[in-house]
Amino acid sequence: MKIKILLANLVALTFLYLFLRKVDFAELGAALAMVSPLAIGAAVAINMVSFWIRTVRWRRLLSPLGSFPFSRLFKLVVIGFCANNLVPRSGELARPLLLGRSEKQVSASAAFATVVIERVFDFLVVLLLFGAISLLAPVPTASDGLVTTANLRRGGLILAACSISGLGLLVALRLRARAVVALARAVCAPLPQRARDAVLRLLGTFVEGLSVLGRPGDVFWGLFQSTMMWIAIICAAHAVLLGAGLSALPWWSSTFLVGASALAMIIPSPGGVGTVHMVVSEVLERFGSPVATAKSAAIVIHASSFVPILLLGLYFLHTEHLRIRDLGSANEQNRAEELIARGEGEVL
Repeated sequence: MKIKILLANLVALTFLYLFLRKVDFAELGAALAMVSPLAIGAAVAINMVSFWIRTVRWRRLLSPLGSFPFSRLFKLVVIGFCANNLVPRSGELARPLLLGRSEKQVSASAAFATVVIERVFDFLVVLLLFGAISLLAPVPTASDGLVTTANLRRGGLILAACSISGLGLLVALRLRARAVVALARAVCAPLPQRARDAVLRLLGTFVEGLSVLGRPGDVFWGLFQSTMMWIAIICAAHAVLLGAGLSALPWWSSTFLVGASALAMIIPSPGGVGTVHMVVSEVLERFGSPVATAKSAAIVIHASSFVPILLLGLYFLHTEHLRIRDLGSANEQNRAEELIARGEGEVL
């Protein structure tokens, strides 16, 4: 795990270097000073609304497993994204484990299944929006540089196909649960009893967490809430663009920008540091934005989401009596994975 964190930080530093190389820092500082504080405040507020929507959606996905207080789930959503901002991908484990620890009616592995569904919904919605803009709008083409239009489109198509396939696999797993468990029992037969029981328990509780996929109404509302969440994120980015003096950009540019940022988040960098900055600035430059303005907008777009969630998440971590290093230490991560495999959530 320490190697993983080191590599993730190396990725962030590499992209930050690429983002800042050949930058006139005086021009960048002047461009940052020109960004409207009102626009920054609006972006922060809208981003917080998106986390409220995330919580509403997670509560719906968890509804077959029990009823959970909204305030509790909101805290865990924020902690999860704060964890991702510090240690890539750690939030996907931290959230279900904390829920399993505080709410005895749900196992960590079942809660983890709902987080997987969330991720699939996220990619389906944002890539659908991104793909529609890529195909229907006159997006500036570019064949040079690190971020090309062709590569973004290709990456979007690949991830869209993976998301659709992933959703189909989850639905099939839910509908054919008994057959899958029987197959897993046969495959695991040579394993020691303890290992076999752990795998089957994991699979059983994970399938339990997929129960919402058997309820078409909840699936519809989950996808609808995912769409509203991404529209909120797009509006936050658009507010920054307006505040940075980029009102001349087409109205759909923010959607393309957010879609490209979502693709950048695939690269394992803490909180998208460096990767999102690089992609956003390159895309804005393709749209004709001055270099300093594009880079200042990239910094503010990232900071308006990253900083508030980091600070609020650290506060919530304090209230949970957790430490920052717990999110990235090898022992805690190994322990978390062991608890997930056992279908438990008693201790983080």
